[in-house]
Amino acid sequence: MQEIYTKGKQQGLAILAIDRGDTADAVSEYWTDSKFSFPAVLAPDDVHSKFGVRAYPTNYIVDSKGKVVARFVGYDEAKLLEALKSQGITISK
Repeated sequence: MQEIYTKGKQQGLAILAIDRGDTADAVSEYWTDSKFSFPAVLAPDDVHSKFGVRAYPTNYIVDSKGKVVARFVGYDEAKLLEALKSQGITISK
């Protein structure tokens, strides 16, 4: 995700990781160790239930107007890149 974020942020890509079940210290340590430069936040359980999250990771592509344009469960880089491309963000691998 970091590589995709680094390559896409100049095209308007923003990534927000939402964590559930870990402590703030654990998330902060993991983010520091992983050298992620996109933000992560802790969310209460109701955020996950409102979005229908049942498995992790669940990924959403949200357009510039706030509309969810893609959702998929699990990390599938090809699907992610395809969804970003549909929004005008092209990431070369």
